[in-house]
Amino acid sequence: MQRTITKAELAAHNTRSSCWLALYGEVYNVSSYLAKHPGGASLLLSVSGKDATKDFEAVHGAEGQKLIEDSLPRGSKIGALAPQESGEGREQSPREAPVPPLESIINLEDMRLAARAAMTKQTWDYYESGAETETALRESSAAFQRIFLRPRVLVGVRGVSAGCRILGQPSAFPVYVSGSAMVGMAHPEGEGALMRAAGSAGVVYMVPTLSSRPLEEVAAQRAPGQPAFFQLYVSSDRSRTEAIVRRVEALGFQALFVTVDVPVPGRRETDMRNAFEGAPPSAMSGDEVDRGRGVMGALRTFYDPALCWDDLPWLRSLTSLPIVLKGVQTAEDALLAARHPCVSGIVVSNHGGRQLDYARSPIEVLEEVTAALRREGLQDSIEVLLDGGIRRGTDVFKAIALGARAVGLSRPVLWGVAAYGQAGAERVLGMLRNEFETTMRLMGARRLGDVGPECLSIRSAAASRL
Repeated sequence: MQRTITKAELAAHNTRSSCWLALYGEVYNVSSYLAKHPGGASLLLSVSGKDATKDFEAVHGAEGQKLIEDSLPRGSKIGALAPQESGEGREQSPREAPVPPLESIINLEDMRLAARAAMTKQTWDYYESGAETETALRESSAAFQRIFLRPRVLVGVRGVSAGCRILGQPSAFPVYVSGSAMVGMAHPEGEGALMRAAGSAGVVYMVPTLSSRPLEEVAAQRAPGQPAFFQLYVSSDRSRTEAIVRRVEALGFQALFVTVDVPVPGRRETDMRNAFEGAPPSAMSGDEVDRGRGVMGALRTFYDPALCWDDLPWLRSLTSLPIVLKGVQTAEDALLAARHPCVSGIVVSNHGGRQLDYARSPIEVLEEVTAALRREGLQDSIEVLLDGGIRRGTDVFKAIALGARAVGLSRPVLWGVAAYGQAGAERVLGMLRNEFETTMRLMGARRLGDVGPECLSIRSAAASRL
């Protein structure tokens, strides 16, 4: 009688020494095949410990089942995935719930609701959770609602120019796709779909360290001449970080965004209530992971609480790429960055409200940072970017008016790719660009140089509660 293997048992075998995966309801031990796989061991390790049928079909199509028989060593099949847990013949899962037609999506809130229908509970809880009471998460978006606009009229805005350069790289409008871990939880094509969507929209994608797909595979999705950035978590195993940085530079990325606001993971309690059931990111293939405290708990070993300003020369010695500090939240740190010879830019961000609860909103910090840089005559020393809370084209406009060169977009593109794949991410970027250019016209701004603090009227948080 064939052995029956539960999803939990399958998930426990996700390392190089014990690499199992399920295909078409059957479970295979592919540990001995890793070195022989034409696509490299990392591809198999990225789907180890889970039902990989959809990922497999996306690459191999209808001939996939025959390929299994021809390629895997005899004896690789070790049993069948429990029927109620396999990808075949089961009831519809939350990930496969109906979503509205893509053409009916007209704003980012529509896309958020579509993504909620498409995502599993674990994926939704991971992407949408904030730290502790989630006050910082809510405030990241709410703070934009305290900033009002002062439009000019009779300007003549038949043509507007929204294009810009971010760290020297061209962008169709002042937005880039920020790096988010584990995009494969949202869609089987993972980061590759976001790379293609960014290229189609004419914006830059920042590939994450904790990508669900191998770095080389994601980089290969670039169109000719398409720029890309890389988000770096510095590991306590510095040799591991050195190897990643050298791969990034060899693959032709244009900038290194070093995350500096995660000495330890924040307490994302909604995520912590779920057991992590998927495969770890490609960079952690073969690592033992803690599956009992949510997705973030499984990833917590990749950070280095000892990272400090003194480490920046070491990073600079590894690469000639521009170094950007992602996660600056005070004027004091912005000034230190501006005066540091290793730093080319900063991202004002509170990590999507996922690290320190009650951290201020990025848009509030941005006003403080740009004012301090101007006061010290350092406004041209570094590029200032903002990441967090962007939900409308007016939000992008407000950030540019307060001195940001561009803004990062994270959750909204994840919503898009979860619900509709690459086309959904393209829809998100297209809607936001349309809203932004409409705002420019209604504000009487023909180019980004016309957008400044004089365009805004800002209410304090205290006054908004009166």
